[in-house]
Amino acid sequence: MSFARVVCLGFLTAIFIGSVCIYANESGEISYIDSFYLSASAICVTGLSPVALSALNHSTHWIIMLLIQVGGLGIISFTVIIGFLIVKGISRNTKFNAFVVAAIDKDEASSRSMQTGEVNRILISIVNISIVLELLGAIGLYIHMPDGAEGPNSRWFFSMFTAVSAFNN
Repeated sequence: MSFARVVCLGFLTAIFIGSVCIYANESGEISYIDSFYLSASAICVTGLSPVALSALNHSTHWIIMLLIQVGGLGIISFTVIIGFLIVKGISRNTKFNAFVVAAIDKDEASSRSMQTGEVNRILISIVNISIVLELLGAIGLYIHMPDGAEGPNSRWFFSMFTAVSAFNN
């Protein structure tokens, strides 16, 4: 399978799992089509919703936030790795196995190849930078967000949800 097919199947799998989680969590309050659309929108970080998010369960908000985070990190990581591989000269017809070998090339003779540790370090850096920026955004939002009727815990959650959503969009 080509790299593009593996990425597409990964996104479809994440969307499907997310839609099942949302549908099961809402206990039939929304249709499966709406939960699928909501999951696809969260994974693809488009921010569209066929239902009002305020009408959903609080645990569904956590699922949506996780889907946004996974989708955003997936898109950022994919873009960075593709950028490195374009510089290396990998073609678009490269099969997945060849892509993985190229991404974590263990050939010591090639001075332009990325080593396994380098790819892992890049991906860990992407995750770390994303989380730090989202936490800083959540703290800033929490400080400036007025107290709500729901109490301080929901204020933290709304701050985190907004920071994760804004960063990944």
